Amino acid sequence: MIIQQLLGPNGLIASVKDTVQCCVSILWGGRIFYTYDPKNIFAKNLGIAMLAKLGVLKKTLSEIFEVERHTVGRIYKIYQEEGVEGLKDYKKGPKQTNDDLKAFIIQKYKELGNKWGYQQKIIRTYKKKTKTQQERENEKKEQSEKKRELNEEKKKAEEKSCEEVERLQAELFTGEEQCVQHGGAAAVIPLLSGFGVKNYLPRETEEGKLFNISEMVVSYTALNAASLVEVEQDFKLLARYQMGGIIGRVKLPSLTLYRTRIPKIVEQMDMIQVMVETAKEVHAIFGFSKVVYIDGHFMPYFGKSAILYGYNSQRRLAMHGREYFFVHDANGLPVYAAISDGYRKMKHYIEEVDAKLQEIYGVGEKELLEIFDRGGYSKAFCVNI
Repeated sequence: MIIQQLLGPNGLIASVKDTVQCCVSILWGGRIFYTYDPKNIFAKNLGIAMLAKLGVLKKTLSEIFEVERHTVGRIYKIYQEEGVEGLKDYKKGPKQTNDDLKAFIIQKYKELGNKWGYQQKIIRTYKKKTKTQQERENEKKEQSEKKRELNEEKKKAEEKSCEEVERLQAELFTGEEQCVQHGGAAAVIPLLSGFGVKNYLPRETEEGKLFNISEMVVSYTALNAASLVEVEQDFKLLARYQMGGIIGRVKLPSLTLYRTRIPKIVEQMDMIQVMVETAKEVHAIFGFSKVVYIDGHFMPYFGKSAILYGYNSQRRLAMHGREYFFVHDANGLPVYAAISDGYRKMKHYIEEVDAKLQEIYGVGEKELLEIFDRGGYSKAFCVNI
């Protein structure tokens, strides 16, 4: 059933022109659904695409936007295939001549304008130019094909390395058989080869030896990937014994051990750069949508670190505390996180976060849509950002 049929034959959709504000409002069921400037072709096309996606009939869209039905169909097709970016380049009418081609023909006309048969000469010259361009495109196509073949070879090599990991796991489990609770978490390790986990599999474990960092990394990563451990508190719910088969041990590292070891490791690292590089690697494997959501969360204080404290007597408020800034893409995948290095609000760090996101995605300023809570900041500040 088309959603439009729920609201009558025409869906109770109408357009109202506001001559004062110089805008057009689309009303649906008596409420404003969308408003656009009729001079802004992109805004108009976006409205057509959104309503078409919701199932509004082409006939209705043709009437309220004052366009032909085939135009509605063409706009929606572009929106489905290329998304919003495709609508930015869409222009009504036949495809325009390439600017380079125009300049080429005009230049040749100036050179040959006074000579007999100049039109045929320009056509022959253009055909020669087109042939050269086609040859270049064919060369690029061949290079692309070679790149694809190299990627396939790389994929085969990775599959072979996964087989090696499985063989190594089999070696780890040799010896006396034991019933290992949740030992199936080891099955996810080959799937994590793209993240280099196989490089940290312990080769040999001495009895009575303390857990090393590699074992802690592998155990946490495997348990996390198998959804057995999603936050550190989950370790308290797992049996420490009879689960260590994934690292060739009788038991797993405890929660207490993680809490004592991790801070010491972190202190020796540039964590901002670690998060950026990690995000780059994850992006290369999964990819993120180019729409991201940035949110700040006030950081609770546990009494173990130095803080900037004070009191604003005029506003009768305590000084602002530190904040975490979390970034997720449109699909909910975590992209990046940072913590304020001082006691200032999000507006002082949003540009830095923006720069890191551009580095992670490898894009320019206008290739990424960032959505964040304005936090009561002025319109002028948001426009400047």
